[in-house]
Amino acid sequence: MTFFETLEQDLNLFFGNDQQDAIRHFEGPALTLAIPGSGKTTLMLARAVYLSEVHGLDPRNLLNLTFSKAAASDMAERYTTRFRPHFRQQFEFSTIHSFAYRVLGQVWKERGVRPRKLITHTRELLSAAAYHVSAARPNDDQYETLSNQIGYARNMMFAAGQLSASGLDYPEIDRISEAYEALKAKHHVMDFDDLLLAALKLLQEDAGILNRLKKRYPFVQIDEAQDTSKVQHEILKRLVYPSNNLFIVADDDQAIYGFRGASPELLMSFESQFPRGQIYHLSKNYRSRQEIIKVCADIICHNQTRYDKVLKASRDKGGKVSLLEFENYADRNAAILEHLQSTQGQSTGILFRNHLSGLSVMDTLLEAGLPFKVEAGRRTLSDHWLVRDLAAFLQLSEDPSNLEAFQRIVHKTELRIKKEILETIKLNHRGRDVFEVCLETIGRKGHYSDRIRGVQQAVGKLRRLRAVDFLETVDGELGYSGYLEFAQDNLGQSADKIRSLWFSLIAIASRFRRPEQFFERLAALDQYKPSGQDANIALSTLHASKGREFDHVILIDTLKGIFPVKEEARTEAQRLLLEEERRLFYVGVSRARESVNLMHARFGGGRHLRLSLFVTEIMESLERVRPKRPEAKPGDSLMALPDAVHITGTAHHLRFGRGEVLSLNGDAIEIMFNDKARTLSLRLCLEKGFLTFPAQ
Repeated sequence: MTFFETLEQDLNLFFGNDQQDAIRHFEGPALTLAIPGSGKTTLMLARAVYLSEVHGLDPRNLLNLTFSKAAASDMAERYTTRFRPHFRQQFEFSTIHSFAYRVLGQVWKERGVRPRKLITHTRELLSAAAYHVSAARPNDDQYETLSNQIGYARNMMFAAGQLSASGLDYPEIDRISEAYEALKAKHHVMDFDDLLLAALKLLQEDAGILNRLKKRYPFVQIDEAQDTSKVQHEILKRLVYPSNNLFIVADDDQAIYGFRGASPELLMSFESQFPRGQIYHLSKNYRSRQEIIKVCADIICHNQTRYDKVLKASRDKGGKVSLLEFENYADRNAAILEHLQSTQGQSTGILFRNHLSGLSVMDTLLEAGLPFKVEAGRRTLSDHWLVRDLAAFLQLSEDPSNLEAFQRIVHKTELRIKKEILETIKLNHRGRDVFEVCLETIGRKGHYSDRIRGVQQAVGKLRRLRAVDFLETVDGELGYSGYLEFAQDNLGQSADKIRSLWFSLIAIASRFRRPEQFFERLAALDQYKPSGQDANIALSTLHASKGREFDHVILIDTLKGIFPVKEEARTEAQRLLLEEERRLFYVGVSRARESVNLMHARFGGGRHLRLSLFVTEIMESLERVRPKRPEAKPGDSLMALPDAVHITGTAHHLRFGRGEVLSLNGDAIEIMFNDKARTLSLRLCLEKGFLTFPAQ
């Protein structure tokens, strides 16, 4: 009985010809290009057994590496439950980081060197380094950018002091990086990037250690190789040279960790690095129905930096991929709830570009009492700088003498008070109404005093408004939207995350009568913990969904300006970044077995939301649906304008000033203001008194 006959009879495992060819590969370098759902993990496990059963390889002489701890655990569990009952071999599965740590630990022990403690969370030290340089600690968005850029530099092996010269743009990043290294040395600790760099340095400098590892591991196979960085690649090259018994399993179309230094370009150079290397193709998807695979092919064909592949589905026809368009987030969330209730007992992944997009869906599911898992990087929402700003507006409305709240928001409104005047206000405050102190300091007559009174009146009414009106008044009448644009352009804040959070907050607030109820809800979302991990509903970022599969996938916030943040591809760097974002979209769609729903809210926070480039590229492949809204009550029609309102060529917006009307399409009105053209919800702007049309 052949090896494959044994697998079929004893394990009920059937491999196609292309899979069998890859499993049989023995010596020399090989690259197996595996499309999503092609059974690559099971193939790697089968090849490990094949090397031992057919070629007599000692399992201890095979190094099995993968990208993440979760993937390594998954491989070990699959081998134990599927193969171990039938085969005697016991293999090790590890990440390249854990392999590096194991090698370093052994060498340290042999040399009598005190081990450096591995830190898994770097925020405290990295924030301290930033504070040492700039006297300010980074907020959540800034920390993520800083951490990613330093991690990218280490994985790309940039020289110390050359980070900004290499294109990294975080302010003072070279000095912060040097301060961070000094703090780690002071506390005798190391992070995950240090593991790789220290292991590579060891292999470069100690031929004895390198030869010992080569003898121990004459065969290496690595899964998810598209996620390897330059430093990881250098480690692997030294381990396998000169025999090059390296078996690589990868999909360049799923390379989504460029911000960590991973790059599909390393895979693209396989043939030049290994001229005698063999390339195998796993082209058949065993997960998704045919229509889903067709859309996946339509998505990824727009990328240039990739191996040309044929995507085939082994399953029957079917697998609807739909674009559902709704007027707002509330309608969209109601449709998500309806879908989940109609597919009970089946798994659904609700996927989004960044975790802030999932907040309003979390709120909807929590209200409905549906259990769900959150498989994304969660942060404490109440501590987000934008939410703290909103809380300060409410605190000042409730207590006009709250100087701390005033100082937090004063430069984020229309007040524009100079620094020296603010210092005078602080000296003269003495527990009084801060706006009255402003007028006392500046004077009670003139244009500027009128502006102060306008802000005073607007802040004073905030506590009495409905929650959603509270947000819209802060955004429009008080001018906070201008600060958000400034934060995007000048303070290094992430534009896509600001937009995602604001739209989610508007959607959540729309359900509550008072602002304090809205803030209580945000606290409840922070405290949510699933009762168990067996829920069929998962909320996940697209990055965190990698390696997962669901019966149904719902993709939300596939919006211009959010996913991708920028659509320009004028330079090579811009093109590569756009292609990585497109690969992320491809990963999300390919998670589905039965259906994919792209759920699009046309308006959020009074703004018209445009579809992502990635959606428009595949529009002909989608079933486009615009569900009917419940019939409006008399007087509730979207376009039931007051008799006194006449749409003219000129408009005046409370925040953006005078502009020229460019177009009116249903509820979407496009107006060219001084700075740029903006598409707004006509209904909301009229309801809130933000927009007027002066007689010509």
